[in-house]
Amino acid sequence: MVKNLWKQIEVVCGNHEKDYPIMGLKQGHRSLFYSCPKYYPDARQPGELACRNHVSTEDFEKILEKLSAEAETQMLSGQKICLKNMKFKIKTIDVEVIYHVDDVIRIKVKNKKALE
Repeated sequence: MVKNLWKQIEVVCGNHEKDYPIMGLKQGHRSLFYSCPKYYPDARQPGELACRNHVSTEDFEKILEKLSAEAETQMLSGQKICLKNMKFKIKTIDVEVIYHVDDVIRIKVKNKKALE
């Protein structure tokens, strides 16, 4: 696994058409999870529906494993590591790397089960 990869990751909500909001780490009843800021009333416009998109830290770790495996593959083949445009699924979560420059990797996530 690539050391400290999690520090480079910025998680954004894929449930929005543009200007993807950055998902923050929140404490739930049992564990931490990433949630869209637009779930909370103070981050929404009047009349705007709450966004229920979220990712558990357990699923985030699986996302990190997948990203790390691809980075290692590229590194071992002598390539410059570039994860941009990488797409995959973890359970019902669609993941896409939408930005990767130097030490910043922005991933767009959309938890289809949470949004049903």
